[in-house]
Amino acid sequence: MSRLVSFIVLLVAIIITAFFFYRVMASFILPLFLAVLAVVIFQPVYRWLLERLDGRKKLAGGLTTALVLGTVLIPMVGITTMAMIQGIHVVAQLDAETLRSKAARLRNRLPMLQMPNADAFHRFENQLDALLSIDTRLQPPTDPTHELQQRREWIEPLMTSLAELQSAAAVTPETTQLYDELKSQVQELAKADGPSLNSLEFNAAVQIVAAKYRELKVAILGGPLLTSIKDLANPTDEDLKQLSSQIFYSARGWLFRLGGQTSMFLARAILGLVIMVIAMYFFFVDGPAMIQTFMRLSPLDDEYERVLLREFDSVNRAVVLATLLSALAQGLLSGIAYWFLGLPAVMLLTVLTGALAMLPFVGTAVIWVPVSLWLYFYEERTGAAIFLFLYGALVVSMIDNLIKPWVLHGRSKLHPLLALLSVLGGVKALGPIGIVAGPMAAAFLQTLLNLLHREIMALDTTSGSLAVALSSRGEASFDASSVTDDTSASPPQSKEANAPKQRRSKRRGKRRRK
Repeated sequence: MSRLVSFIVLLVAIIITAFFFYRVMASFILPLFLAVLAVVIFQPVYRWLLERLDGRKKLAGGLTTALVLGTVLIPMVGITTMAMIQGIHVVAQLDAETLRSKAARLRNRLPMLQMPNADAFHRFENQLDALLSIDTRLQPPTDPTHELQQRREWIEPLMTSLAELQSAAAVTPETTQLYDELKSQVQELAKADGPSLNSLEFNAAVQIVAAKYRELKVAILGGPLLTSIKDLANPTDEDLKQLSSQIFYSARGWLFRLGGQTSMFLARAILGLVIMVIAMYFFFVDGPAMIQTFMRLSPLDDEYERVLLREFDSVNRAVVLATLLSALAQGLLSGIAYWFLGLPAVMLLTVLTGALAMLPFVGTAVIWVPVSLWLYFYEERTGAAIFLFLYGALVVSMIDNLIKPWVLHGRSKLHPLLALLSVLGGVKALGPIGIVAGPMAAAFLQTLLNLLHREIMALDTTSGSLAVALSSRGEASFDASSVTDDTSASPPQSKEANAPKQRRSKRRGKRRRK
């Protein structure tokens, strides 16, 4: 009983201490995890250096750690900085005048995007928006003359713009009827005995006019989809100014915010970076000894621990090495095409292409397809657009099917759908590190479930064998009693009945030994 109490107290103390230890080490989990990933990936390099340096572990570990920092950290920071600078420069060039000229040339190339009498549509919409923006909380004017004058100032421009739309509406009987209904609704607004301009009744009447106008516009322009497309292809000057300023400030704010977050992260993670470097060094030098110590202290069976270690190595190479090499190759190949075609912000496009190449089923097409459309519609370079589209589909996207099988060699056992969901969920929960941690967690869970299934099957086999053995033993004893017993119908004797015989035989055995 005392040992059971001691065990329970010890277990509670371990749980409490482990909780506080986790709180202390929580900020260093990410650097340690990245260090482990780097050690697994660069382990062949460390072993090669170890052989060349006659087994000097410390020197080989230091050189490998320096190689990791020089080939991963410094280039990544430099490339990201250049990409952000190029992005800001490209966004700054998207002014209203450039957008206006490009939209006009696009409409000339695609006549289906032309909107008949677009200026009349825009003026009517602006005046309608102004009527909808009247504050209904204001007190109505007490002078009827002043009220009538205000009504004329608001409604007469609307009637003028509506008259300009008559030629565009007189194309079919349906559009003509819709135009007449809209005109009658606008005339109701212009009546002197109508509701006050800042009343709820007037606002409701304007809402009806807006609904009728939308119905007429959709009928004239050929349906809701074409209406939306033609609205985008026929922007007003105010829309272009607002769009250009919105793109500039939003993109600049996002890029600066990204850069600021990166700088703050690096500033906060200086200690973590030092821990990562030190951990990489000691993992290279003392990794096998650390693994043996962990296996000795772990309550898991050594076979299960070896399976988990093999799975960690397999998934790490499958998710990290294959994904990074494939993304690097796709980014470089796409960057060569972007540079060859003379596109602006080559570094930004290359970084985005390589980053999105890490996402399963999303891939690089998210970048090179819009860039192809940009070349065709915005820069009007049909040959370059076709070349980039074919190059992206046949070269950039297909290189992934060559690199990953070459690196993996059947290591990855995750289903493609599970891989996609684990990457997306990992990125959402953990940020960029979720690209690695998400599939790794899914693979570990799959491995643990397989181990559990194996353990359950072993228990079932053991219990089944024991049941068969007991059954066989019982049948054998029953057959022997039936042979020695003259009366086959007599039942077997119980343990209580055989107990005196067993005691007597034991006493006789003792006397003989004496």
